[in-house]
Amino acid sequence: MKLFAAAACCLALASCATTQVQPKTPAQALYVVTGDYAAALTIAVRYRELPTCVEGGPVLCSKPEIVGKLVTLDARAWGAIDAAQGAVRSLLPANTQEAYVENARRDVADFSQLTRTIP
Repeated sequence: MKLFAAAACCLALASCATTQVQPKTPAQALYVVTGDYAAALTIAVRYRELPTCVEGGPVLCSKPEIVGKLVTLDARAWGAIDAAQGAVRSLLPANTQEAYVENARRDVADFSQLTRTIP
């Protein structure tokens, strides 16, 4: 009986983990984008904290050119999120708010892509 309950609990948790609710408003969409940004930023910060790669140095290290790209993409993503937050909190039409959020989503996606593929 305990095994059945544990299996049922695992199935319930798995179904929750795969269910993603689509945002209904620009503010909700921006909330999702901001979460994606936070995840990418965590990886970028950890990478930047690694020692700089040098010949004969540690195997796990950060390349200055990659750190530079991360800094640039981070600034662009955060700027787009900041602009989208301003648009979402304003009285702008919904389609304008959505355009700001879409710009933020694209910039965060670029930032996230680099953090997922750091060589």
